Amino acid sequence: MIVKDKYGQSHTCLSPKKFKNVICGDYVHCKSSPTSAHQIIELLPRKNKLSRETEYATKVIAANIDLITIVCAIEPSPSLELIDQYIVAAENLSASAIIIINKVDLDNVKIIESINLKYKRLPYPIFETSVYDLSSLNHLAGGLKNKTCIFVGQSGVGKSTLTNKLIPAITIETQSISDNIQQGKHTTSVTRLYDLPQGGELIDSPGVRDFTQPKLNKEYIIKGFREIAELGNQCKYHDCIHIKEPDCAIKEALLNKKINKDRYESYVKMIEKCI
Repeated sequence: MIVKDKYGQSHTCLSPKKFKNVICGDYVHCKSSPTSAHQIIELLPRKNKLSRETEYATKVIAANIDLITIVCAIEPSPSLELIDQYIVAAENLSASAIIIINKVDLDNVKIIESINLKYKRLPYPIFETSVYDLSSLNHLAGGLKNKTCIFVGQSGVGKSTLTNKLIPAITIETQSISDNIQQGKHTTSVTRLYDLPQGGELIDSPGVRDFTQPKLNKEYIIKGFREIAELGNQCKYHDCIHIKEPDCAIKEALLNKKINKDRYESYVKMIEKCI
């Protein structure tokens, strides 16, 4: 296991079995030895952790995150529902979130407009990037400055390529999108943490085609939809879940186009899975 000390130097450290769950972003205390490898002796408390559901168990992806950087692209086609799932995760981690629309050089105005329309009223900055446009990369670098960030999103959207451009000192293997299925091939096999030149850190995680969180409850989901949480106290019934109940402020806001229809549909899909 690689551990970075407070001076920015990296060390190979042994991890005893009781620390087998140490993940990228964790803070640890290590014991050094002049004759053998360093050894982890304490795992410090986490302020948060990002997890996803696998076929067999819940897997923790990273810890101590300040900013979840949601990367989508013109190609492969973005999943707006997946973006919403990441936003729900960010809100419940008490972490900020930004959205990157990558590969804008492919010039699909419809996709760009649909994402901007859906999130323009929400506090999630949107960055349009292309690896061929240095100004767009510099703009993104400013948004990541002095944060511990994690790139998340579908495979093939360019997370590793963006990381290469943002941190020129490293080289991450990248692969092209499969011509047959138009889904990205996994190019990052392990989660790694890199220092950003302008300050801060970036966690590069394996591609996630289907981000499935552990079973959620209503309160967790509503917290992830700020516009619904803010209006929910205006409903007639305090336990309203904003789907079939009468005198629902959320459904009224939807009719008046104060809430985006696609966002509401994402909310309903998540709620229906937990009731």
